[in-house]
Amino acid sequence: MAPISSLVIMRLVAYPLLVLALASCQSSSFLDRKTNFGGEVQVYPTGLFLGPRAELELNERDSVHARAAVHFADRGSAGEHDDEQGSGWGGGLGYRRWLDTYGKDWSVGGRLDLWRLSLDWRDNSPTRSGNTDVTVLVPSVEGGYSWPMDGGGRVDLNLGLGYEFNLDTDGADVGQGAILMFGVSFSGGTRGIRRLHERHNERMRERIIAPEESRDTVSMLGLY
Repeated sequence: MAPISSLVIMRLVAYPLLVLALASCQSSSFLDRKTNFGGEVQVYPTGLFLGPRAELELNERDSVHARAAVHFADRGSAGEHDDEQGSGWGGGLGYRRWLDTYGKDWSVGGRLDLWRLSLDWRDNSPTRSGNTDVTVLVPSVEGGYSWPMDGGGRVDLNLGLGYEFNLDTDGADVGQGAILMFGVSFSGGTRGIRRLHERHNERMRERIIAPEESRDTVSMLGLY
């Protein structure tokens, strides 16, 4: 199989985030659109993902989301060798459906991630070591619970089950297989930004009106 270049991976990671950003900005009512931007951490028994995420509501119960992330792996002897560890980057797209209403209580969904990892590996018998660059595709299903916050933000806890497929391997074979993931994310909505903007305008109006009222009072006292 032909290798997948870093440029291709960068496009696959960047384009979903760009599409969601453009979708939220395409009309003059940007701040009224139900979008969320924030960060996400997802851990599994032999590693973790960390990076920004973006989400766009489709209707009252459905949304699509994208993420870009740094991937740290410490597989130990769980791979093809006695020790495998390294890091990389990537991201992906996902879909989520809430059982109640958007952003509240229980949800189910799926995700497709693509990672480019550089893994150092070592074998004890016979003693040998090396490095492998690998492109990994991870389809997964997930379920979770969401807590809406004042101002449009939200905290999510998610549990996912996926499978790692090594699409392209440059070096010795490394591990692949089933993966169980636990994630937590925090995101702030554009509606929250709009509320902060409205509160700021209210404070500014109060500051302008208050001196005028004081001057009117003094004038009236002087007149009488």
